[in-house]
Amino acid sequence: MVRTAILQFGRRHVGRAAHPRNAQPVVECLEDRVLFNINISQLSQPGNQSEGTIALDPTNSNRMFAASNSEWVPRVMARYSVDGGTTWLQSNLSQIPVGLGDPQATFDTYGNLYLTYITHEVPTRVVVAVSYNAGISFLSQDFEYFGEGDRPSIAAGIGGAGISEVQACVSFARLSVGIVASCAPVYGFGLVDSFGALWLAPGSYGGNYGSIAISRGPGYSGQVMVTYALFTGGGNPTSIFVNTAGPLLLLGFRPPVLVSNTNVGYPYIIPPQPTRGIAANPSLAYDVSGLVVGGHGRAYLAYVDAPSPMSTDTNIFLRYSDDVGQTWSAAEQLNDDQGANSQFMPQIAVDQTSANVAIAWSDARNSAGNNTVEIYATVKILGGPRRPNRVVSPGPSDENAAATPNDCGDYNTMTARSNWFYPIWADNSVDAFGNSLLVPPNGPWGNLARTFDMATKRVDFQDFLPGPLAPLIADPALLLAAPTQPVATVTSLINERVSCSSMPLLISEPRQLDWLLSTLTAQFGRTSATASESHSDAGHGWVTGVPGLEEAWFADLAPPIETFAK
Repeated sequence: MVRTAILQFGRRHVGRAAHPRNAQPVVECLEDRVLFNINISQLSQPGNQSEGTIALDPTNSNRMFAASNSEWVPRVMARYSVDGGTTWLQSNLSQIPVGLGDPQATFDTYGNLYLTYITHEVPTRVVVAVSYNAGISFLSQDFEYFGEGDRPSIAAGIGGAGISEVQACVSFARLSVGIVASCAPVYGFGLVDSFGALWLAPGSYGGNYGSIAISRGPGYSGQVMVTYALFTGGGNPTSIFVNTAGPLLLLGFRPPVLVSNTNVGYPYIIPPQPTRGIAANPSLAYDVSGLVVGGHGRAYLAYVDAPSPMSTDTNIFLRYSDDVGQTWSAAEQLNDDQGANSQFMPQIAVDQTSANVAIAWSDARNSAGNNTVEIYATVKILGGPRRPNRVVSPGPSDENAAATPNDCGDYNTMTARSNWFYPIWADNSVDAFGNSLLVPPNGPWGNLARTFDMATKRVDFQDFLPGPLAPLIADPALLLAAPTQPVATVTSLINERVSCSSMPLLISEPRQLDWLLSTLTAQFGRTSATASESHSDAGHGWVTGVPGLEEAWFADLAPPIETFAK
């Protein structure tokens, strides 16, 4: 459950003189409620899914892409959305190599989408594919092979070296060598050049389960950073390192820098992951907004640790670096539970419009047997301390009910923008949508199961705070509802409002007023709305006469929509 803070205005008549921007706002905290969760897999993908990635197009926040592992062919499940994540459609991967799993995806600032994964062959090979239509399809001429590898990670960011303003970089583990990476210059939308030579990160032999990120700023523009945990076997203690390199890796990687020692090696067995186990999962994200430390930005690294080897009291920690990975802060524990149950698989994202950071993870704090998990999250506002944790999943998920040797997988990656963040996870809770799907008797594991589907949720940074957030960089594509599907979106919010006296209405364009009126009146028992109950002026509109609401105001380009309770 989350607590919602909205702007509350006084009672007044509707008309031009009552424009809400002329009123004095007061922040009112409303009752706890859960915003809707979305099942990305849905009935079109049988079997279990896990290890998800989700990305949002910074040129149009209605365009999103998600992918995950899947037990059945196609082994990589890929979906795209054109309405901000409300509905998801199957991507066309037929022209690129068949995937086995480990997908990760990201957009660059031009709107090019990158998808990396490992192929369904022996040995597995790493592929990077590029989509110029936000994940609807990937064409045969727009992918590159990189040879044998595991657990690839992808990043796009500021370029440099006088070559290109943007670069895309992939890193992965070459099991007999270490962590290797390659970058491609990007010159604009549809203008992604070939990836260059693979560079080895010195000292990374045995490294895996890491990620990649790109810095910014004068003197540091386009610095590439990779992180990894050394493989020790048997879940024994290990260490987390980073290596950095200049733009496009033209001069190769510098020597490794120790970030942290950790008691969580791989495979580290805990009750919620009894078969696959967990790893330290060092996860990188760079703040390149320039709003916190300016210049080169701040690198954040989330990971898992435990108070002693083999302890099941695993916890999520965060460190940061303001000097491109040369030194790191003390560890900050992110989970605020008081028990000894397990937390694992952190995912992290920075909202580059606000410099706010979101971290989510799998959490067994509410499980009596420490064997079912929910997704919890916290945020850091402008580099401040972590906020109290909030649960964001609809209910507990149980790997035992899924009957899969992959458990919940071993990683997830999320995205954030415009003071919203979007975690992704494998969910088989009884509360989630669409999880009545059963694996047929002749399915992969030969028995019936309550399978894992990939789920996401749009979470508001504001839900973690007692007051309003600072203004963010204007993003006209912020709002969730699309002109073609406003009724379903508004209805979902109304149905889940519980007993709140007011709720946000996600309306992106004035022409949605008619749909909004019809949906509200139907939900609140009214049969129709008269013309006198709606008004418009200079691209703004109001709704009145609906029980439970005094008026709702919206503007097509304004960030968050205010709703006013009666």
